[in-house]
Amino acid sequence: MIIRYAFDYDGGGAGKGGTSRLFVNGKQVASGRIPATVPLGFSGDETLDVGEDTGTPTGDYQLPFRFAGDLKKVTVTIANE
Repeated sequence: MIIRYAFDYDGGGAGKGGTSRLFVNGKQVASGRIPATVPLGFSGDETLDVGEDTGTPTGDYQLPFRFAGDLKKVTVTIANE
């Protein structure tokens, strides 16, 4: 399974919104409008975690919050499309 997320930024400066799209195996399965983004940088305790959130929690749960399943492969690509 290949999951891809795309965010089409409106542009025009920091904090503007855009359109969010989610794809599964190349097929768009969801989309939505994000009216605004965070107009500043992130704190030093933010991390790019896969299967476990070791930085600031993204929801109401205690850290560490580990995924108990198996991840066969994770590829993160950041690109301007």
